[in-house]
Amino acid sequence: MNIIFRRHQKGRDIEMMQFTPIASGSSGNAYILTADGHKVLLELGAPWKKILFNLGFMTSNVDFAYGSHLHQDHLAKNTVRDALKSGIELYVNEDSANFLGIKEHHRVHILHSGETQTSGSWAILPFACQHDDRQVT
Repeated sequence: MNIIFRRHQKGRDIEMMQFTPIASGSSGNAYILTADGHKVLLELGAPWKKILFNLGFMTSNVDFAYGSHLHQDHLAKNTVRDALKSGIELYVNEDSANFLGIKEHHRVHILHSGETQTSGSWAILPFACQHDDRQVT
């Protein structure tokens, strides 16, 4: 199921976003957010082949990927490795980057709670929330 989000201004659509679940649950999480032809991968917990299939085997229109926290079902090590090899920029918190051994990778961007980063036309504003992982952004 896809969910389409629209923002209206005076009765006309000015922006549309499509939310596509790839996988959800303890066996892996991955979603695609599409806006104006640009895609963002939310979570990299599903197998890379499954994510690639849902992208139509094209990674060139993926602006970046985001991993919320260090749990295998949100950031699977092999999937993260394959996404980076495919040229996808990755935004994660510092603990996740350190644990995965990717902090120094040139495509990894470290998120800090309350500090906005941008990627193309996207603004990324991480915020802390309570979870059983000590650092969730």
